[in-house]
Amino acid sequence: ANLANLRSRLQKQQAAEAAQRQRIERERRLADAAAAAADANGQAQKNERLMKKLTKTGTTLLDPTSKLGKLYPSEHTTVKDWKFGLGLGKDSDILDMMESKYSRTAQAHLAELEEKRQVRMLEAGLDKGAVRKAGSKGGGGVVGANLPTPISASVRAAAQEAQEL
Repeated sequence: ANLANLRSRLQKQQAAEAAQRQRIERERRLADAAAAAADANGQAQKNERLMKKLTKTGTTLLDPTSKLGKLYPSEHTTVKDWKFGLGLGKDSDILDMMESKYSRTAQAHLAELEEKRQVRMLEAGLDKGAVRKAGSKGGGGVVGANLPTPISASVRAAAQEAQEL
């Protein structure tokens, strides 16, 4: 009886070990297949998404025929320059990029500013007609004109140059 019990326990244990080995082998094969798919196709898709996001035209290849002698990154991508950082930039590419990137934020911010402006005008005692007229006059001035004058002479000269553009 003890020998029969020992044999049946040994057979169950061997069957469980065989099932475990099969499961591990199947998982290893699946992991290898997933890694191979991610390396070849997954990386290519990731690169295509990045190129579509970064290029102005949304293309995945800049020069597929290799006919261009030189590629200038600034012609194909938009990069914020120092003028943007100081609030002086008027580059339409940068403004379009920022608006497309943060469209809901920009629209909400503009609506909030308009509400505050109207409240200030009404508190000042102007009626809606005067508010509209004052709004049409608008600041219309230079971007960054309300910033304090920079202390450094080189930054002051660069800011002056940017405002003249």
